[in-house]
Amino acid sequence: MKQEKNYRHQLAKSRGDIIKAGLPGLSGPITTEREMFIRIDEIAPSPHQTRSEIKPDSPDIIELAENIQKVGLINPIIVRPNPDQSSDYKWILVAGERRLAAHKRLGRTTIKASIRETLKDDELKSWSVTLSENIMRKPLKPDEAGEAIEIARNMNMNNKAIAETIGISERYVIHLYGAAKLPEDLRTQLEQYGKLTKRHIEAFKRLIGAKKITKLSPEDGDTEETTRTKKLLHQLLNEVIDDDLSGEDAIERAKELLKPNKKSKSFLTTFNKRLKEALKRRPTRMSDDKRRLAIHQAEEMIQALQEFIKEESTKLKPDPNQT
Repeated sequence: MKQEKNYRHQLAKSRGDIIKAGLPGLSGPITTEREMFIRIDEIAPSPHQTRSEIKPDSPDIIELAENIQKVGLINPIIVRPNPDQSSDYKWILVAGERRLAAHKRLGRTTIKASIRETLKDDELKSWSVTLSENIMRKPLKPDEAGEAIEIARNMNMNNKAIAETIGISERYVIHLYGAAKLPEDLRTQLEQYGKLTKRHIEAFKRLIGAKKITKLSPEDGDTEETTRTKKLLHQLLNEVIDDDLSGEDAIERAKELLKPNKKSKSFLTTFNKRLKEALKRRPTRMSDDKRRLAIHQAEEMIQALQEFIKEESTKLKPDPNQT
């Protein structure tokens, strides 16, 4: 998404300004009061961390660890003091989970950190720095972004405030949150074919409605209604990919799937209507020549339609709604 890339570029370019001057929409600067090496076993995970999967043996962590081994840690992680004095953790991670995981992979016991005293009792600032850091470092998965936005909404922030705080557009916030509502395997396929757009997301959300569906594939415990919805999602997905449906076309198709009794239109709809009207208005009196000509023309149409039916039938895919 071109707009998304522009936002990431702007965020990455202004990273130093964000750290020095504070995040958009927040009062007062977020200052770096001190930098020091701290013990890794004294760092608690961020309660606002939006990355659900940081595996030490993942390719990106291995690559980052090798880079740190060669050139050292260029940017310190960001931590804030833990307000819970009884905790075994002295610090709470704000940003830098991947760098921390890379240090753990290298077997190191300490890591250079930027201590943010001003974040000690400010949950909103902590969340803002964490999410901004994640967006700049590596694209979030839709479900991770959705979780982060959900956290912000629980802090009584609306989409506009969220957008201003982390430096992206309000429209992109809505897009991320909408994508997070789709089943993960559905999102993956849409993204793979370049169809994870706002309008495509809207089309699939129409089919899902208020139901909570986490996977497109069948699961134990699926109700009859959930199974039916998944079949409709499968059908729409196949049509979106195979027929290269635009977002608007996908929405219209979703409406048709939700109202199966409503007749859909095709390129033959108008012809079919006019033919029926013409047959109703046919003259009651015709000469034999005119009658033979009409019959001959009707036979030609029947032959053409039979050839059309035969050809198009070979292109049909199995109907997921037929068991």
